[in-house]
Amino acid sequence: MYKKKIILFAAFAFLIVILALSLTVWSTKFTASNIAQVNMANSLLTEHLKLSDHSYRLFKQITDEILLGKSANQSIVRNKRAMITETLSRIRALEIAQREALGPEKTKGSVEDTDNLEMAINGILKSFAEVLEMSDEQSRSQKIKFLLEEQIDNNFRDAINLALQRQSGLVDALNANIENRHALIYWSALVLSLLAIFLTILGSLALIRNITEPVDQLKKGAEALSKGDLQYRVPLGFDAEFDAIAESFNGMAHNLAEQKQLRDTLNQNLEYEVAKRTEELVQLNQTLQHNDVSRRHFLADISHELRTPLTIIRGEAQVALRQKKAEDSDPALRDALSQVLEQALFLSRLVDDLLFIARTDTNNLRLECAKTNIHDLITDCCQDMRHQAKAKSMVISFHPVVEPAYAMVDAERIRQLLIIVLDNAIKYSPAETQVQINTSIDEHNILIHVADQGHGLEQSELPFIFDRFYRSQKVRRESLPGTGLGLAVAKAITDAHQGKIWAQVDDTGFRITISLPRVV
Repeated sequence: MYKKKIILFAAFAFLIVILALSLTVWSTKFTASNIAQVNMANSLLTEHLKLSDHSYRLFKQITDEILLGKSANQSIVRNKRAMITETLSRIRALEIAQREALGPEKTKGSVEDTDNLEMAINGILKSFAEVLEMSDEQSRSQKIKFLLEEQIDNNFRDAINLALQRQSGLVDALNANIENRHALIYWSALVLSLLAIFLTILGSLALIRNITEPVDQLKKGAEALSKGDLQYRVPLGFDAEFDAIAESFNGMAHNLAEQKQLRDTLNQNLEYEVAKRTEELVQLNQTLQHNDVSRRHFLADISHELRTPLTIIRGEAQVALRQKKAEDSDPALRDALSQVLEQALFLSRLVDDLLFIARTDTNNLRLECAKTNIHDLITDCCQDMRHQAKAKSMVISFHPVVEPAYAMVDAERIRQLLIIVLDNAIKYSPAETQVQINTSIDEHNILIHVADQGHGLEQSELPFIFDRFYRSQKVRRESLPGTGLGLAVAKAITDAHQGKIWAQVDDTGFRITISLPRVV
């Protein structure tokens, strides 16, 4: 419906434009035609004036010839006669064109006037010729008087004046016609313009009203929805296009209301389930915390309790081995005692690691920190591990920075940390390779870099190597010795000293970096 109104309004505007264009074209053609007619009438009027002027000059020249004799200039007389003939010819041509343009009714008598003028001029010239032939002075004088007074002053003057009046009247009539037509065009254009303006304003107001009302209603509906009023509905009764939009809007509001109701129901159910699960999780978390605390204490207690029997077993095995060696006893028995001693040492180390981790978890780890030269500590550890490296034809090289490196640490624990890292580097690297230890110092930390040439660890395993009992795929595949607690203990020692430890893998091998707080 609104589309039809727009089309009708556009058609009306197009019609107004066509009317204005037609009026402009018609007025232009009419003006051009009238200008041509006025110019033709003015030309005729001018030619009549020329004819009058040439005739009177000719008459004066002939009169001078009569009065002065043959001494008058005959060439001027002939020239004037030729000019009169040409003027009459132009007047006839213009009168014919004018009659064709204006019609016989408006140009009635114009051609006849020209004939009368030509006859009057020819009669006067004939009379002049007769006077010139007379020899009787009295008759000649009377003839001249009659010629001048009657034929020229009365007959010719009346004829030329009549032609001039008729042509002037025609010019005035044409001008009046032009003025009337121009007035008609002016008032028509004015009325058409006022009508177009009025109807345009009226149509524009109607279109604006037809579009603003539904838009305002849609705006109110959108504002109501934005404020949460999903029960608001846009009224109908507008044009078909806007009613369709309003129905879609109302349908959307209805769907939103249903979705909100469903969402509220789901939220209530979800809140109930979340509260229920949260309560269960809190209870489970409390249980887990209690179990974890119990586990830590149990681990610490059992580790502590295992140390004593393991120490006794290790001591008794060592004593038995010394006695059996002195007595040169059975080799099989000595091998068995050696296995017992070796396993006792392994279990002792495992129990020590478990006890250390348990104490770390329960915050019962006691550190005896002192200002320690880290370079000296690394040198001692390298010296301790040289025999183990030599067994695999490996070389341990240490390149410290020139600047002193001091840290407030528990030297025994840091030694344990370095031994763990070096032991792993030697254990999991190929024979006849090199382990490099470098140090660097920044403003707040001492960095210890331990790099080996082992290639058994994948990049994806890096996040798990500091987890307890984690062993890489290659270690498990090749059944290499170890408990998987070494790096976990190393991380616990580093964390206890407010330091950091991390690992990197590249094409050259595996590298561990240890960061400890520096003191001056």
